[in-house]
Amino acid sequence: MLRRALLPLCLASGFAPRRAPYFRRDVRVRARPWPQPVNLPLPVKLAGGLFLFAGSVARKDRALADELLALSSIALNEDPAVTSELGYGLEPGGVYASASDADGEERRLALQFQIQGGNLWAQGTAGGIRRAPGAPAELVELYVTNMDGAMMGDGGARVRLATGGDDAIVS
Repeated sequence: MLRRALLPLCLASGFAPRRAPYFRRDVRVRARPWPQPVNLPLPVKLAGGLFLFAGSVARKDRALADELLALSSIALNEDPAVTSELGYGLEPGGVYASASDADGEERRLALQFQIQGGNLWAQGTAGGIRRAPGAPAELVELYVTNMDGAMMGDGGARVRLATGGDDAIVS
């Protein structure tokens, strides 16, 4: 019985269509972690802001920081969850911590700044990219934290960025 079944099985396996080799693709993004600004204690943020604002962003990153702050202002005022909590007319204030890194022509910048014009004291944390020296800045992530969250080291609430299909707001 085994002999009778073995011959047709061997012949059939030789004529069966071959399956394409299965390559398992890693679909996770292998992105570098964002540069992290130094997290200052809240009393230093509140009292020492005047001294920190002047030198918190490196000279080579000031233009990118200005663009990211302008984009942050738009995003803060367009998110209904943020405006319902903090009020309207929100503007980024002084930057008291920043960190940047570069990979070839791409420059990434992370900022911590005060949010002014609302009902409560709030802190914003923004991450942005400039992909080439002449390219516009892109706001990739933005978080808002109130005073309690800043004191406890909470990451804050993510601001919904209005995008046109990409994952960034472009200036």
